[in-house]
Amino acid sequence: MREQDTNWDGLAERRLRLEKKVSSWSRDKSVVDDVVQETMIRAARYRGGLREPERMDSWIDRIAWNVLKSHMSREARRGMSLLDQSELDTSEGREEDPEIQLVEEVRWVCDIEVGSGRLSALLEGAIRALPEHERRMIQAAYSEQMSPSAISEAFGVRRGLVKSRLYRIRQKLRQRVIQALGGRGR
Repeated sequence: MREQDTNWDGLAERRLRLEKKVSSWSRDKSVVDDVVQETMIRAARYRGGLREPERMDSWIDRIAWNVLKSHMSREARRGMSLLDQSELDTSEGREEDPEIQLVEEVRWVCDIEVGSGRLSALLEGAIRALPEHERRMIQAAYSEQMSPSAISEAFGVRRGLVKSRLYRIRQKLRQRVIQALGGRGR
């Protein structure tokens, strides 16, 4: 290993500054902790690739921003799932029912705490309010789990346009859900 690969000087001291920076991007303490931890791991792992050590702060900030974007993207995909919950409720599992009282799962949407049941209802309402062609396309992608090629063929749209149309539809759904929650859409 090269000397620079094992040199941790400067990384630990930057952790507090990084926590403050990430806290300005997200109010959720657990998200901040996760992003800072993952950023520090990546910075330590790829420290040898840093050509200009004087730019370490901006380099670490860029890593943190990318980690946060990835985290938020994962959360959005998980929180905005279009799976039909009734299918899950009617299917039998192998496990016994737990003896504890279940607490409604909570999601965070743009720093607004929302119960997953309410979020599902808002999303379903937003989907119903879409124009027919958009509603059918988003349902084909998520409920029917059709590939972009299959959607292209079914809707007579070039394959390259499928992903961009689905993206626009998801953004429209996101904005409507945020507005229904009383937040500001972008």
